Amino acid sequence: MTREEILKEMEKTARYMNDLVQQLLNCSNENEKILKKEGKIPEGKEVEQIVANLMCELGIPKHLKGYKYLMEALYMLIEDAESDIIEVTKGMYLKIAQKYGATSERVEHDIRYVIKIAFERSDSEKLNEIFGYGSKKEVKLMEKIMLLSDYIRLQYLQ
Repeated sequence: MTREEILKEMEKTARYMNDLVQQLLNCSNENEKILKKEGKIPEGKEVEQIVANLMCELGIPKHLKGYKYLMEALYMLIEDAESDIIEVTKGMYLKIAQKYGATSERVEHDIRYVIKIAFERSDSEKLNEIFGYGSKKEVKLMEKIMLLSDYIRLQYLQ
């Protein structure tokens, strides 16, 4: 590669990184706008937007199937905050699978994959804020999903 080609690649990479940073900033700003509306507790579409913005902040791409599965799981947990974790675990993947025409194993795999991406792409401060630890500690998938739903509930829905 010539020096000029290397410089062009570096410029292209810098533009890409700038776009990613801008996208993350926009996600955070959207949640702030929702929360400032008349001091009321968000519901319906606003909750969907809060969940989508958090997933954006975590770097989870929308085009992956696990994105919609994880969003659905979070909605279920947010709606039924008092549910027993064992009951949730048994029925949640199956309900999501039936809704989207998949198997419960596929749903679990795809959710696990997008959470793995979040741990790879998100900064350690955000992970520590949500999960209470850095990305080094291994925790069961359902616990991660529950921690995400608790974070959303505590930060935005009270």
